[in-house]
Amino acid sequence: MKYVIIAIIVIVLVVGVIWAGARKSDSDASPSPSVSTTNQTTVPSLPNTSPRTSPSPISDPNTTYGNRPGNKAPDFQLTDVNGAKVSLKSHIGQQVALVFWNSICDACIAKVNSFSAPIVVFAINRSESKATVQSNAGKFTNPQTRILLDPTDTIYRLYGGTAMPYTVIIDANGIIQSI
Repeated sequence: MKYVIIAIIVIVLVVGVIWAGARKSDSDASPSPSVSTTNQTTVPSLPNTSPRTSPSPISDPNTTYGNRPGNKAPDFQLTDVNGAKVSLKSHIGQQVALVFWNSICDACIAKVNSFSAPIVVFAINRSESKATVQSNAGKFTNPQTRILLDPTDTIYRLYGGTAMPYTVIIDANGIIQSI
């Protein structure tokens, strides 16, 4: 009889934890940052997820922007390691590679260095301090590389980042060619 009572208590606790987790994930779905596209319409807000989880995709089927090949790449503005503001729309007319990276990812550094002119490379750092990024800037050998800071992973989530290196190729017209 003692073991039956213990088993019931364990089951109740497990169900309670699952129920509490489901309620927490519902409350975490409140809107977070918005990012504007180049035509000044607003991209739907992303869920407030932790940096290491996959976001919900941009799901409005009537849009031509989003994180899928063939769609217009959402514009964004980030700061580079020198403090200058850099936006995607300022590079219309050029092919751009977005490579999301961090300092412990050797494959990310290799991916950034694998591109050559005329492709402009945005090496977008994920959530590391400016000092850490600056101390690793010398690892990049491509002179077309702009090292950008994404301290909250907003752009990584916007483009549907799922792993590293995570690379998005955007053509000169601002259309996503591959992910």
